[in-house]
Amino acid sequence: MTGILIEGVTGAGKTQTLQALVQHVAFSSLLGSGRVFAEEETFGEIMSEIQEPGISNEQYLRRLTHILGLVEEKAASSRDRVGFVLERFHLSYYAQLPDWDLYAGLDERLARLNCITVLLSIPEQDLVRRCLDRKERAGTSWTQDMVTHFGSREAVLGAVIQSTRRRREAARMSRLPLLEIETGAESWSEYATRIVEEWSALS
Repeated sequence: MTGILIEGVTGAGKTQTLQALVQHVAFSSLLGSGRVFAEEETFGEIMSEIQEPGISNEQYLRRLTHILGLVEEKAASSRDRVGFVLERFHLSYYAQLPDWDLYAGLDERLARLNCITVLLSIPEQDLVRRCLDRKERAGTSWTQDMVTHFGSREAVLGAVIQSTRRRREAARMSRLPLLEIETGAESWSEYATRIVEEWSALS
């Protein structure tokens, strides 16, 4: 079994990279009988949930433990090639609650599954355009909601920078191999090829 964890702040290009990855000629053979776990499954509404008083560690990590269980069960029961892709996982959680002790066990399990982390980053000069004033969110309340949540446009950008820093910090503590890709050129098919090369090397 081998897998890919795609990480990055909002606007970093996770969705576009994943779409290009799925279209890559080698993707089907690498995924085999496995599956892709989208952000809705891995991350959900944890950013709002963590604000609720009294949330336990078990509740906080429930999505991660459930998905890892599914992947491990599939690996144990299948004789076919099994791959998996996670769009966001424990590095995103660390960005919200930076206590590595919460995630170390999950990280060890991912390492046993031959998983690699792909960390997508944004050049600082592109943060406003890519994270705050997102073209694909035009006509929605996205920007105003972000400003309301954090207090100001400057605070939003500060939170994005901190979130990126925390992901890198978690990646340094992780046992997983790391591929960091700066997505300033927005060359999604090129990034997909780089990921496929790293993923293939795990095999």
